[in-house]
Amino acid sequence: MMVILVALTIVFKQSVIKIIPCIVSLFVYMLDSELNRFGKLLGAFNCFIYAIGYFIDGLYGSVISALAYSAPLQIVTFILWTKNKDGKGTKLHILNNFFRVLCIVASLVVAAVYILIFKNVESSSYTILQGLSTAIGLVSTILVIFGYVEGVYINCLSFIFILIQYCLYIFVDGEIAQITYIVINLYSFIYTIISCVNWTKIYKEQQRRLSLQTSSKE
Repeated sequence: MMVILVALTIVFKQSVIKIIPCIVSLFVYMLDSELNRFGKLLGAFNCFIYAIGYFIDGLYGSVISALAYSAPLQIVTFILWTKNKDGKGTKLHILNNFFRVLCIVASLVVAAVYILIFKNVESSSYTILQGLSTAIGLVSTILVIFGYVEGVYINCLSFIFILIQYCLYIFVDGEIAQITYIVINLYSFIYTIISCVNWTKIYKEQQRRLSLQTSSKE
């Protein structure tokens, strides 16, 4: 995957500052899929590099989202995961139905606010898709901070909107160079699906161990 990204960068003559965070993201998503809390520190650092690339592209809403909450929230995630650590990761939980519905509503509200604020200042033609992916990504991040398995499932939806956005860049706007971001986001989407599988298995294993511990005390 790294070879493909570097090759595409050379072919389309993309700047180094745009490809570095993509390469770092390969490692971040691999660590995240394994519920490794140290991936959050690497992810926080990567947000600052992404922000530079977003600024160059005129995606000011994404710059703010990267610096204002993505980086800080990843640092907070590492701290909380360390406080509630379980192996290299953290103790996992699942939401009840009420909070699942609340997450959906929150995503729509945040997306609406994003779209209203940035629809007239973004250089992107797809502010709605960007608003949806940003809002869903934010809700996902908050859930992941507290170790809720649903966080990685919701993040899959965020990547779907991101992939649609970059496909439109390529096939509608003719920005072929955006294929680099298609590759990295497709990779990220695949690893997010792997995260869903792994986190669910880890949660079940943690519950099994907790059940055994409870039984041994009785």
